[in-house]
Formats: sequence, structure tokens, C-alpha cells
Amino acid sequence: MSETMRALAMFAAGGPEVLQVREIARPKIERPSDVLVRVIAAGVNPADWQNRKSGQRHDPYAPTGSPTILGIDGVGVIEDIGGN
Repeated sequence: MSETMRALAMFAAGGPEVLQVREIARPKIERPSDVLVRVIAAGVNPADWQNRKSGQRHDPYAPTGSPTILGIDGVGVIEDIGGN
């Protein structure tokens, strides 16, 4: 499996022009409750576009300065799981 993934990312709040498709590091399992999913299809829903407009993050564990990744809704295949 690749060490990177494509993501719909934003580094600042704003209109659709702030969205960028970026190659980023693939997440790692760090907590017992983590699940890593290889996403087959994702959607940008109203919560995503509200986050885009306001700059609010939905990932409380994201490092400071990292992009906000949009696409809360998705479907895929479980690749890895934490201990729980």
C-alpha cells in the first residue's frame, strides 16, 4: 500500500477556490479505536461546505497547520484497525 493518498484539502476558510486535491501522507493507526478505510467514493455534504466556509475542523487530532480534509461521507474497504 502506498505511503500517500489523494485528499480534498483546504488550508484556509473561503469559497470553492480554497479547495485543492493534494497528495498527503496516509494516516496511521495511532489509537485503539482507529480504523483505516481505503475510500472508493466520497462525497462533499453540507457539513463539509459549512466547514469550508467557516474554516472549522472536524478532526480534533489533526496537527496544527495541517490541511483540513473534506469528504466526511465515504464508502470503502477497511485496511487496518486499532486494538479495540
